[in-house]
Amino acid sequence: MASLCSMVLVCVSLVIALTASVTAKIEPAIRNDGIGLDKVQYAVNQSVLAGTHPIGWYSPKGLCSGHYCVHSNRQVASRRGIVVISMSKVREKIDSMKALLDKPSNNQDASPFPFDTIEDADNGLTLLAAKKVRRGTPLMNWTPVFLIHKDFFDDEPEAEQDRLLEAALQLLPDETRQKVNSYRQRPGGGMQSLREFVRSHPFEINLSSPFDKEQSEKHFATYPEASILTHDCRPNTAYFIGPELAAQFTVARKLEPGETVTVSVFDSMLPRAVRQELSHRVRGTNCSCSACIAGGNLMGVTKAEERLREIKSLEELLKDPRTSGVTVKMVDRYLSLYEQERLQSRMMEAYWTAAINYNNLGYEKRALKYVHLAIQAGIIEMGIESNDIVAMRIMAADPKGHYSWQQRLNGFNG
Repeated sequence: MASLCSMVLVCVSLVIALTASVTAKIEPAIRNDGIGLDKVQYAVNQSVLAGTHPIGWYSPKGLCSGHYCVHSNRQVASRRGIVVISMSKVREKIDSMKALLDKPSNNQDASPFPFDTIEDADNGLTLLAAKKVRRGTPLMNWTPVFLIHKDFFDDEPEAEQDRLLEAALQLLPDETRQKVNSYRQRPGGGMQSLREFVRSHPFEINLSSPFDKEQSEKHFATYPEASILTHDCRPNTAYFIGPELAAQFTVARKLEPGETVTVSVFDSMLPRAVRQELSHRVRGTNCSCSACIAGGNLMGVTKAEERLREIKSLEELLKDPRTSGVTVKMVDRYLSLYEQERLQSRMMEAYWTAAINYNNLGYEKRALKYVHLAIQAGIIEMGIESNDIVAMRIMAADPKGHYSWQQRLNGFNG
């Protein structure tokens, strides 16, 4: 009996020593993450769980808060992995996309990559053009590492958000986890909290069916590589998220050497007040981009808002074939406003609307010019396989045979 007790005591001592050793190794990281020392033992437990991650989907017990649970898969996206914080049905949807997530074209920067990454004193890691970069130049194409239900951040207390996010990080493959941490570095040292990191570039994905009126499946996707793109409501890149959930970023206008590469995580057509409210609620800070503050020039901000309102007003008229009195001058003004507002990241809609209206008025050459511009912009903004591109090419092949030919001259029948 004495011998048995000695063996038990030795085993207990070894477990305590091992736990203390692991705790000592991860404690600095936890301090840098902004998580208190009361989370240390929890983090040790998650390291153990991550070390025993099975093949396929893994939903560890206890990693739930309200309706939201942590679901991870280290094999998808060619072993880049993904962690979902959402309902089980969402995990099942992602599982059905495995073949798309594993596409060889996913998860790569463009090659060649005419950009430099620097550490900016205010913004941390920042991407700059290393030389003149042409419009249409591919930038990057990556699948998300985190997919988090949009309501998670509103429904759950911050302590629970931190708990599940820290667990999610531990469940990623080692290489992916290290990459996430490398992008979390703050200027001058330290790390962003995971909550701050995932909310700094909240790319929205709606996993609902197009025929489903419910908006309950909107998620924020985290693409660590995109965190070096500076947010700007008038960006110089465009992106789209394909059916494989990969975000493809492309240069939307010519870049000069040393120019900061930017992206907008909100709809650039929204009024400034709405963009500011979204930025504060989602990103936790007011937007200070050139479109929102205009260098402190209040008159410049006011003029920009007036242009947005005029764009909306003209768009409503131009998109309705029953509108009478549409002229070439109106279409030209509409296009001019887009250019003045530096909306190069979403020109497809403007060019397509112009092409249709020029065709409506019987101006074949102008219609052809702008339908080809719409196709070019559409490939940048929506991808070459977009159904909209197919529709545009039909018109480009035969403007006079298109339903819109001289429609405004002949009168609307419908």
